[in-house]
Amino acid sequence: MTRKSLITFLRANISSLIATAVDYIILIISYKLFHIGLESATILGVVLGGLTFFLLAHGWVFDASGRSIRSEGIRFFFVWSGSLILNVISTIIIAKLPIPYYIARVLGSILVFIFWNYPLNKFWAFAKKLEKYSL
Repeated sequence: MTRKSLITFLRANISSLIATAVDYIILIISYKLFHIGLESATILGVVLGGLTFFLLAHGWVFDASGRSIRSEGIRFFFVWSGSLILNVISTIIIAKLPIPYYIARVLGSILVFIFWNYPLNKFWAFAKKLEKYSL
């Protein structure tokens, strides 16, 4: 791994942690304080966390400033949509284990980040070479 790749990966992790904090805070407040169902609370958290990550990724992680936010936004939306589905499904499945819902959410989101979000965001949503094929 090159120094630049390592820095990008670390920035993606930091941005993901910030977005995850937003996600989890919304999840906990929605689920525990407002008694919204786990599925709906997860969706709301993922939506706001996804928006947070997109803004950080565009301007800082993948150094996409100066590129079309529209085309990146469309590609990111597809990655994020898959992430939303995978996060909800993984949370529901893992929550069936005898563990707290928030641990299920953390485990699910880690798996989704490693195997879905990071690779697709790096190599597709924010890829520099795709810019000439903008949507």
